[in-house]
Amino acid sequence: MSGRKRHIRFDWAIKRILRDKANYGIMAAITDLTIEEVEQIIAGL
Repeated sequence: MSGRKRHIRFDWAIKRILRDKANYGIMAAITDLTIEEVEQIIAGL
């Protein structure tokens, strides 16, 4: 795999982050931000 970029699957990354319960607040904030952005996009349609 020399010369290739490695891609990390989103679901794998989330599982890895959530192994430590201290990261739950961080993931909740990211999820809230993402939902707010989607709502703004839909409202603009």
